[in-house]
Amino acid sequence: MEKKDKKKRSLKLRKGIIIAAINRFQYLVEDIFDSEIINMQLYGKGKMVCPGLNVGDEVYVAVSPFDSNRGAMVTSTLFKTDNYLFGKKLKLDKKQKQKINQ
Repeated sequence: MEKKDKKKRSLKLRKGIIIAAINRFQYLVEDIFDSEIINMQLYGKGKMVCPGLNVGDEVYVAVSPFDSNRGAMVTSTLFKTDNYLFGKKLKLDKKQKQKINQ
């Protein structure tokens, strides 16, 4: 179980807006903060929870520290079960709110 937790800790959480749909389970997402393009995929429950994503939707993407251009969408159920990712989500939301207020 510890190995799984360490793997989650190495992931970076990023927030972005969907700019294009490649296919049913693959999207291009533009990071809100640095305008970097991320190739996002839906895996597992994400396919059932969010089958109807549209261009312009805000999403959270878990990105590997080794390849920052590919990632997987993080669903709300994962935020409920993982306090570490939920804390990262709160920090991103606070950062976005500060950016808007400036």
